[in-house]
Amino acid sequence: MAMKPRLNLIVLQSEDIFALMNFYQALGLEFILEQHGSGPKHYSCVVSGVVFELYPGELSNSNIQVGFTVPSLDDTFLALLKRCGGKIAKPPKESPQGGRVIVVRDPDGRKVRLVEVIDG
Repeated sequence: MAMKPRLNLIVLQSEDIFALMNFYQALGLEFILEQHGSGPKHYSCVVSGVVFELYPGELSNSNIQVGFTVPSLDDTFLALLKRCGGKIAKPPKESPQGGRVIVVRDPDGRKVRLVEVIDG
């Protein structure tokens, strides 16, 4: 039986890489500065085994959507996202799987789906 593909890399480009990084840091991601050979300097982290990189450059596609599970969608967390350039695209609603779901937009307008994890 052949191995099924697994996602291992997401790369986002932005004309304002620091605003974008600030937004994703508000989600709890911790980036490091990297450069591969003579390529551009960029920021990288690993989220659940997937490399998540932010590169400087023209915004290539704002129709991309990424998603994260988070421990809480409380007002403080959502206010932090707003302060970091995020905008609410769809307000929180209860998920059929339990917990709440919200869709926000990062500073470049990409949709970011946040799913609250319910312990238990």
